[in-house]
Amino acid sequence: MKQSMKLASLLLALVLVLALAACGGSGGAADDPNLGMYKLQSLMGFSLAEYAEMVGVSEEEAADSMTLELKAGGKAEMVADGDAQSLDYTLEGETLTLTDGTDTLEGTVADGVISLNIEGVEISFAK
Repeated sequence: MKQSMKLASLLLALVLVLALAACGGSGGAADDPNLGMYKLQSLMGFSLAEYAEMVGVSEEEAADSMTLELKAGGKAEMVADGDAQSLDYTLEGETLTLTDGTDTLEGTVADGVISLNIEGVEISFAK
């Protein structure tokens, strides 16, 4: 009886460990503070409020008009005015490199803000 209880306890412990691993327990990519959704913060030197006023929408709508999501596994998705583009990314220190297989963009990630320069156009996104 004692031996079957030990075996049952061991199996239960194993199941719990596997469940935690499957749910992305601590120490994995799920703990990366850079992962997540970033929304437009500024464009071409204009603040979000200025940009929203120029295009005649609320600040919330302006922020939602361009997003960049960093996902686990080096995948990202940029959405601009409803058009989504899948990207790959690497992050070395604060240097962010985005690529679609043809073109490459470089920027920075620091304190929850992504800054990009796309052909001379400065864009920043914030969490």
